[in-house]
Amino acid sequence: MTLNVLKNISMMTSLLFILNGSLTPSSDATQSTQFIIREGTLRLPRKDSRLQRLYLNNKRISTIEAGEFSGFQSLETLYLSNNELSEIEVGTFAGLVSLEWLNMDNNRLSEISCSDFSDFHGLLKGLYLNNNRLTILRGNYFCNLTSLKDLTLNNNEISYIETNAFSGLQSLEKLYLSNNKLTILTSGIFSDLISLKYLLLQRNVLSQIEPGAFSSLQSLTLLNLEHNKLAILDRGLFCRLERLTFLQLAGNNLNPSQPTNLDAIRELCLTIMQTTQPSTRTTQLSTQTT
Repeated sequence: MTLNVLKNISMMTSLLFILNGSLTPSSDATQSTQFIIREGTLRLPRKDSRLQRLYLNNKRISTIEAGEFSGFQSLETLYLSNNELSEIEVGTFAGLVSLEWLNMDNNRLSEISCSDFSDFHGLLKGLYLNNNRLTILRGNYFCNLTSLKDLTLNNNEISYIETNAFSGLQSLEKLYLSNNKLTILTSGIFSDLISLKYLLLQRNVLSQIEPGAFSSLQSLTLLNLEHNKLAILDRGLFCRLERLTFLQLAGNNLNPSQPTNLDAIRELCLTIMQTTQPSTRTTQLSTQTT
């Protein structure tokens, strides 16, 4: 189904539900702040809209034409999850000058580019792309999203991240990359993420982390590397992570002597995989200096 529903409606509501094809306004019909569309087709206001939140979930939308959202200058939150989108056309989000939160979970996106997000004027704070079909994060994918704080890419098929893929994301605080197919983290891959606090990489197939992969993450407090294929960690891998307080390494093949330089970490969750019987231990580490 092509999304061509955002035209010419005079009704303005603060909350509107469409259930089984019937239109149900929830309150006063004079100020539009939120629309929720569950089923059926609706033509939404095009000009001078005060709409702040728009929910287009579960609509089987496969295509959004360029300029469909023009006129929604006040829109702050857009949900497009659980649809059939396979690509983002140039100009799809043109006009969304106030957008802060974009959810495109559970679609069929296999490729994105820097130009896909060029219309957000650096205001976007949250981008959610879980459960899509992304395979590679190319350089400068997110370069226009200078205010982004949350980026979620869980449950894709990402096997490789190019250098500079996260270029421009100096404000990013949370990065979720769990349940992908990553095998290696290269040196400097996170070099622009100076504000990052949470990095989740569990349930990939990581077997190698190059020295310096985490060296710029001096704001990092939580790092999850559980259920990968790590056997050896570079001796200085965590040495610059001065604020790291939680390190999760369960479900790897690490030697009991690994990892090192963990004096500042409050809690280390480490599973030692042995040839006979795996054993799990949780170590509480003192933060006091000696």
